[in-house]
Amino acid sequence: AQEEAQRQAQEAAQAKEQQRLDAERARLEEERLAAERAEQQRL
Repeated sequence: AQEEAQRQAQEAAQAKEQQRLDAERARLEEERLAAERAEQQRL
């Protein structure tokens, strides 16, 4: 059961990391879109 607990902990850590990466990517995309909108408003 020890390995099982370690495996579950590792999977949970990977899922958490994936969520963090997804959130980071979404934030960057949001900033990029905001920059594009600001650029268009200046024209």
